[in-house]
Amino acid sequence: MFRSARLKLTVFYLAILVWICLLFSMLVYRSATDELQRSLHTQTMRYFAMQRLRIDVPLQDTPSTFSVPLPSSIETVEENIFSQGKQRIAVGLLIIDVAILFLAGAASYFLAGKTLKPIEEMLDEQKRFIADASHELRTPLTALKTEIEVTLRDKNLTLLDAKHLLSSNLEEVEKLEHLSQHLLQLEKYHKEELSPPQKMSVEEVFEAAKKKIFPQLQKKRITLRAEHLEGVVMGQPTSIIELITILLDNAIKYSPAKTTIEIQTICIKKNVKLAVHDQGYGIAPQDLPYIFNRFYRASTSRQKENENGYGLGLSIAKRIAQANNASISVESALGKGSCFTVTFPRVR
Repeated sequence: MFRSARLKLTVFYLAILVWICLLFSMLVYRSATDELQRSLHTQTMRYFAMQRLRIDVPLQDTPSTFSVPLPSSIETVEENIFSQGKQRIAVGLLIIDVAILFLAGAASYFLAGKTLKPIEEMLDEQKRFIADASHELRTPLTALKTEIEVTLRDKNLTLLDAKHLLSSNLEEVEKLEHLSQHLLQLEKYHKEELSPPQKMSVEEVFEAAKKKIFPQLQKKRITLRAEHLEGVVMGQPTSIIELITILLDNAIKYSPAKTTIEIQTICIKKNVKLAVHDQGYGIAPQDLPYIFNRFYRASTSRQKENENGYGLGLSIAKRIAQANNASISVESALGKGSCFTVTFPRVR
């Protein structure tokens, strides 16, 4: 589809350039021929004047308009020179136009590709999003359908069995709700503009995020240690707090019980780097380039931990960072844990 669109757009660009080239060539041809004709006429008048001097005719007796008829040979020479000049001008312009159109065709094809590339990437991303979301939605829906069908076939269904079924269905519904909330968050940070940024200290952001993940810390008896929380950053407070919450929640989710998570800041010139270190299982090198993609979960995390999740948290974190003029990166080694770093513009 995009190949034919690119060709059509190339033809459209080329048609515009052809029209401009033809118009420009006509103007140049007209100007050049007029100038050539004036030049030839001037040279002819000089020649005629020189001939009059040779036969001792005073120039003051010659009318200013040179009304004396020119010799037919001179007129013929002027016409021949003018005809040849016009032909050379036309051929020269034709060669230039062909060269321009050849180069313009290549440039138009390249420009059409550059024009369509963002649209193609957007459509590809939309297709992947729909495919991934459909795949993730299919799992809980299939589980719901299977449980209900099996239970309905049971002729000896008891009240206790029905309660178990409803409880299991409720878990799947909660998963669907969790997925839909993450999808809405992802779309919100992708399209909507955030509220005006504000100054806030890193320590305030950390304390607000800590309150949200405190129950998970207690459940897995993980220690959260903060060091050198210095610096002031500029951003939308709610989104920045959510970003740090996602990173802390991710660190807790994939860390063994009774381990330590460290969070610290490093102020370097115009940036404030906030790093979250965990003692988890780490991420394999082949997974690192895709860790911020939607619905992507590293193979190590799937093998080691049976955690509920759809691989959207880090994708949301990246969108939040981009929306606040920040960047996010990760360093990890298998068996040694991971370190997620968010780099904010520093505010003095």
